[in-house]
Amino acid sequence: MVAEFLASRGFEDVTLVGQNHQTGADIYASHLVDSIGIRHRYFVEVKKWKEKVGIEVINTVYGAMMGEKDVFGWTCAMIVSPSGFSETKRYGGRFGIEKKGIYLKGRDDLTQWLDEYKPSNNGLWLPDPKSKELIIR
Repeated sequence: MVAEFLASRGFEDVTLVGQNHQTGADIYASHLVDSIGIRHRYFVEVKKWKEKVGIEVINTVYGAMMGEKDVFGWTCAMIVSPSGFSETKRYGGRFGIEKKGIYLKGRDDLTQWLDEYKPSNNGLWLPDPKSKELIIR
């Protein structure tokens, strides 16, 4: 569902990679900032836990993103958790975590994405939601 939301919002190369042993990401997505010609490559982690995501997950995602940067060119990460986040004060809250290139998206974000979502003319935005191959542009 998160991959579909990203694809519908103009992200490119959205790929489910959770089963790919080369990366710790669940989803690969890229976004080209046309006006300046810079492509951002997102390491997306989705947590479907009942409890809030804590700082240890944020640290793990940050470490994986940095460790895989030379291979996949990650420029930032997104952690999606419907249950929300805890312990973010250690890094200065969401704003401080964003300075590290990690964006936290919780229930309110998912609700907004769902409210604004419109399927493409062909049904889904993702061309092949079962693909696990990483496309690196």
